[in-house]
Amino acid sequence: MLSRKINSGYKKIKENFIKKVTLKNINETDSSVLFELQIENFWFKDKSMKFILESKSQTKILSYTITNNKVSVELPIKLISELNEIGHLKFYFRNKKMLIKSNVEVNEDFIFNGAYFHIATNKHIILKRNFQEYTFHEEPLIVDDIQSDYETLTLKGINYNFELMHVKEPHVIAINKNKMRQIDTVIDLSTNNITVKNLSLFSQGDWLFYLRIKKEIHPIRLNYSKTVKLKTYHHSASIMKTNKSYMKAVFSPHVITLDSATFENLDQDHITLSFSQQELELKGNAKLIVEEPDGKLDISKQLTKIDDYSFETIIDMRELFGNFKVVRFFVETGGIQPLKYQFYIKQKQMLNGNAKSFHSTVNSQITGFKFYRRKDKSLGLMIRKPRLRKLVTDVEGFSVSGFLGSMERFKECKPYLLLEDRLEQKSVKYPLAHEFTINFNPIDLLGIKSRGKTVIDLFVIVEDSSGYVIRKEKIKYEKANYKKDNYYAYITHDDEERNQHHFLITTTPFNNLKIETFMIPNFVEIPSDTSRKDNKTWLIGERTNTAQDNGYILFKYLQRETDLDVYYVIDSESEDYEKIKDNEHVLSFGSKEHFEIAFKAKVLLGTHDLENLLPYKPAKGFFNYENTFKVFLQHGVLGRKNVEYHKKFYEDPFDLFIVSSDPEKYDVVMDQLGYEEEEVKVTGLARFDRLYNVEKPRDILLMPTWRDWINTDEKFLESEYYNRYISLINNQELLELLNKYDVNLNFYPHYRSQDYFSIGLSENNERVKFIQLGKKKVQDLLREHALLITDFSSVSFDFTLLGKPVIYYHFDVRQFFRRGILRPVDETFLGRIAHTEEDLVELIKERLELNFANYENDLTQIVKYQDKNNCKRIYDEVIKGLDND
Repeated sequence: MLSRKINSGYKKIKENFIKKVTLKNINETDSSVLFELQIENFWFKDKSMKFILESKSQTKILSYTITNNKVSVELPIKLISELNEIGHLKFYFRNKKMLIKSNVEVNEDFIFNGAYFHIATNKHIILKRNFQEYTFHEEPLIVDDIQSDYETLTLKGINYNFELMHVKEPHVIAINKNKMRQIDTVIDLSTNNITVKNLSLFSQGDWLFYLRIKKEIHPIRLNYSKTVKLKTYHHSASIMKTNKSYMKAVFSPHVITLDSATFENLDQDHITLSFSQQELELKGNAKLIVEEPDGKLDISKQLTKIDDYSFETIIDMRELFGNFKVVRFFVETGGIQPLKYQFYIKQKQMLNGNAKSFHSTVNSQITGFKFYRRKDKSLGLMIRKPRLRKLVTDVEGFSVSGFLGSMERFKECKPYLLLEDRLEQKSVKYPLAHEFTINFNPIDLLGIKSRGKTVIDLFVIVEDSSGYVIRKEKIKYEKANYKKDNYYAYITHDDEERNQHHFLITTTPFNNLKIETFMIPNFVEIPSDTSRKDNKTWLIGERTNTAQDNGYILFKYLQRETDLDVYYVIDSESEDYEKIKDNEHVLSFGSKEHFEIAFKAKVLLGTHDLENLLPYKPAKGFFNYENTFKVFLQHGVLGRKNVEYHKKFYEDPFDLFIVSSDPEKYDVVMDQLGYEEEEVKVTGLARFDRLYNVEKPRDILLMPTWRDWINTDEKFLESEYYNRYISLINNQELLELLNKYDVNLNFYPHYRSQDYFSIGLSENNERVKFIQLGKKKVQDLLREHALLITDFSSVSFDFTLLGKPVIYYHFDVRQFFRRGILRPVDETFLGRIAHTEEDLVELIKERLELNFANYENDLTQIVKYQDKNNCKRIYDEVIKGLDND
């Protein structure tokens, strides 16, 4: 008891010394915007405080006044007018940056000088100008009355004569922070009333309403004080006015408060859910809706009435077993105006019954099921498949040793170690025991190789009694020390034709084991001394199957403008090879000529790892690889996802690292990837030399990047990534928009996902076209489209350089950047961001209505040189590097 009092007293004393800063209010005057802050536990305020506005173009010290514990910071009109996109208002006390929090009642949006600004707090105050393509007017559209119906509002008594002003297709829009939603709008010219429909599409939160006439936007002001109630399928809404009398709608989910919920086992595969509540008299056609947050599950079950306020239904647990961990439950009322209710559980003790938490064998796996109260106090179900415990603990000779656990949770199943060729999925498997040592047989490995140079992945698989694979997971190495150019074990083996095969046990960046292999064909003559490299011989490549990126464009420049002996290497089975094979300096990967040039080339230039350039392992000890001059041309501009090109990941790193801007050089490649200043050169990417538009493109390009956590076919087809894009290209509203505006959506998936999406699209709408890898160059695709939809791909920078709009689809942004982001989101995602399919379709609709008008973007911090001399700068820097080598 005494220690508890001491701790409580200590916390109170500590609380009195912690400095706190809270944004309490924002006010506008004719000359400035005033930020009112409340400060606590500050001394010597006047002399020790400093408020600074930072933006890309300026850093300004702001004036302020103090009254007791209240600080008023003045942001002048002039500074706001100079703010092109985003500004950061920071507070320093005694040269130390203070954390600023926000009061929830702060008005976070305002219109100033024709621009719309959103204010947020994230450690400091962020002032962001949104929707720059529009002009916002402070003169409002006045509404005398509002009437509501199911998912519909009618605005009456409007002080605007649409017929007299010859206004065509005005639209009511709603804004929530950085999201703009256009609403179906019908204007009755005889009464001058506006009806807005389909309000079920709104998400939860506060939305401000405006009228948009072309690119002019006016706020809607309510000329009364009452609150109007509205019901949609998903939400209840309160229509009210803000402190400036502007029209605002607050959307919140329908909730049904439970008195109790009981879960009882009916048999091995079914449970009965019964619940009681006192708020809603449900009709006989009410249903229980079962959903998975990512949309991979959507089941409805008819509810059976027990009495006026109690219902039950039967749930088949087999339907809930999939590649997901959580499902949610709702009640749908049915009828011509259905409402979807979220359960509200006051206390977790309201959930009971013998099936509240249980285990069941599903797909030969003992799986845990638990009904629970979620953080938002709704009803959820957690599903836990048994964990497959596995690890390789040692690599010795060409054997691996390790352990496998948890097999008791798999019924009548057998585990194996599967070795699978990455390209063609040929495989061999070895039975596994709890503790195992497996010596890999070179004969087995030769039998599954798809080509001379390839990768063999290691998986643990579990087969059921029918031999069907129910689990497939990669296996990690306990002693992994990941570097791209090292290995843990190495053997060679000659086949019957005297081709020499090399096998190296290595790991991935995630410490998963793999076997890399390459072949020295019997027709290759290895020079007696490969240490002597020719400075005039340069070897260039991209991925082994492409010739359309920075590598090929630089290759063509060097052939045209220099006297170098320069070569480009590519797989002879690729689509791009057929287009360039007549050039005598184009080498077929793995050919005799390829080996000859690889042995003597001094300069290696690649857009990806140099595995793609060399027919052997790029590592010390292999044909004097360490004597080469290695140049990383890059595939795109760095600044988003944390990449695997850190200097620490190489025993023999790149000698020259090409970037496009000073922030990319200093903030990313030097500060985060560990390279020295002289190793990083700002030249711009070679492909920027070839960027130009074709005349008036009309179509939309959908070009998502890859997800590195998807590593099996099963995971891909069950992934949120796959299901989100399949859902998007089948979105009915989107297809109607494409037809209305006579526009095609051309889908160019990442090369790793091409096969999966090509199957999923085979029966799709004729407005959605699938672009096969290699049929078009990426540069041509960018030129031939008016709008790009991507997620995190750096190809967006090329599109922005062309002066065209980009929309980003960030449905899984947290998982994608789970290992960190190299630069802040607002610095590199130039355009608009959608987090839901609904928001994405709305942004596409907006661009179509505006004839693909571009957003206002500042590229100066992304691409330093916007000329056509990038290849020349790269060449000059390589020559300087060779002179100093």
